[in-house]
Amino acid sequence: MKIAENESKWVKGPHSEKSHHRLGRWAVEFGVGVLSTNDTVGDITGQFDTLAGEYGADIYKLSVYYTVKKFQWEMGNYVFYPQLDVFPSITRFEENSGDGYHNMNFAGTLKWTDFHWNKYLYTTLAMGVGLGYFEQINSYDRIKHADKERSQWKFYWPIQLTLALPQFKRHQVVLYNDHWSGGFGVFDDGGFDTYGIAYRFIFYE
Repeated sequence: MKIAENESKWVKGPHSEKSHHRLGRWAVEFGVGVLSTNDTVGDITGQFDTLAGEYGADIYKLSVYYTVKKFQWEMGNYVFYPQLDVFPSITRFEENSGDGYHNMNFAGTLKWTDFHWNKYLYTTLAMGVGLGYFEQINSYDRIKHADKERSQWKFYWPIQLTLALPQFKRHQVVLYNDHWSGGFGVFDDGGFDTYGIAYRFIFYE
């Protein structure tokens, strides 16, 4: 038996409790963050080290999201509703040295929306890939890879964890990690990371 969309996916058969409000396809997000000295392994293991000194930077990011597809995956007696989102974002880097510049990104993410504890703390986890362009080459990227050619183009790898109160799912706190990579020589070799916190507002259907 299928469970109606926007209902709990973690119960079998006809007994289901409301766990999702109807959320729209459009959302807007504003975030702040910092440059990190991490590599990708450090990001995965939670070793978030802020880059200090003249190569450090404060990050300000504006993003607009659109849900392209709301999937319905049936696994035994369970039904899950992951989502495919796309978004452009513009990021302002304010380096400690006084230099400032913009970065533009466009990416797609696959978002998992079904967690056991969602009736207590609504949670989603999204990961994706896209492209990013920098107005100028990041100073930390240049010094970190001083012996290599650098490109203003990068592959963009966002990871986003959202948290919200179940009765206020439209208002979400986002913990994010953004990784820019040259793609093992496609644009250049190596990359760098930022991490931060954001507020996301989801419009009604």
